[in-house]
Amino acid sequence: MSSTTFSSFQFTTPGPDFQHEIIHPPKPTPKDGEVLIKNKAVSINPLDAKRIAHDLMIDNWPVGGGFEVSGIVDAVGAGVTHVKEGEEVFAVVGPTFNPTFGFQEYTLVPGGGVVPKPKKLSAQEAASLPIGYFAAAATLHFGIGTPMPFLASASAPTNKDMQTVLILGGASAVGTAAIQLLRRFAPSTNILTTCSPKHFDHVKSLGADQVFDYNASSIFSDIAKVVPTGVNGIVDVIGTSATNTAEYMKLFGPAEHKMFAMLTTGPEINKEHVPEDVTFNMTTMGQIMMKGLAAHTMRNLKEAVEEGVYKVPLDIEIVGTGLEAIVGGLKTSLKGVSGKKLVIRF
Repeated sequence: MSSTTFSSFQFTTPGPDFQHEIIHPPKPTPKDGEVLIKNKAVSINPLDAKRIAHDLMIDNWPVGGGFEVSGIVDAVGAGVTHVKEGEEVFAVVGPTFNPTFGFQEYTLVPGGGVVPKPKKLSAQEAASLPIGYFAAAATLHFGIGTPMPFLASASAPTNKDMQTVLILGGASAVGTAAIQLLRRFAPSTNILTTCSPKHFDHVKSLGADQVFDYNASSIFSDIAKVVPTGVNGIVDVIGTSATNTAEYMKLFGPAEHKMFAMLTTGPEINKEHVPEDVTFNMTTMGQIMMKGLAAHTMRNLKEAVEEGVYKVPLDIEIVGTGLEAIVGGLKTSLKGVSGKKLVIRF
């Protein structure tokens, strides 16, 4: 392979064995407004594993993967002034924003999706952040109307009575981000969440007020005892409410505004179990990209980390080095990962 080409990981067919090939396309030259990153770390998300294993949200094969990266700016296109060659950066990538993905040696990113890496973060920590932040912000803003100042130009449902919000999946990458964002932008909200007992202390340290064992047979009565007047909002970031939807709906109180948001993760809700007086919204992180707000969100994430108002939400587990570590990392993710973020270094 010459210096004019680079290695790129491509999935060839769907399935849990992650059939793939390594191709060597020409190294791209950034066009106006684009940034070329030499990757130092790329994270593995549950979405990466699920979309390939189950052929989700894919129109054509072969296809790439990897939605968040960190690295060093290799080159910039005309008009890019906020990052420069040789600077350490991190970025959000993916099919709704950039078709080149992150499972490769170099990633070409529209300038809005990349910002300088906070000096306090390692490359691996930086690569673990964007997807959780984007998905959590989208689900809170577009799902239950929690005002996110960096998304203010995008319309959101009216939120008048979110006194108590239940976040399902509090120890996930998106859940830990949602807890922090909700505490930051709706500080008086009573935040309830569900996760494994081993993560109770951690999610409380991020801002949760009450935590419940997601696997307890008494979970619904446990929550009802703590909030006998019911919750005003339910935010499901892992798809758990697709099962027992009716039971979760019974947790709502008599408030006039009751909102239920579910991040698109695969499982689907039987809408017949959602009462007419509950506003139900499906969300995706792509809502931020499609509304042209990726740059605002990345800048806000960077600033929040630098100001100390947003913590790296999960411990990092490095699953290997280079493209050869991708399949093993995806298989680990598909089995289920709790309270940590999988990252590959280069």
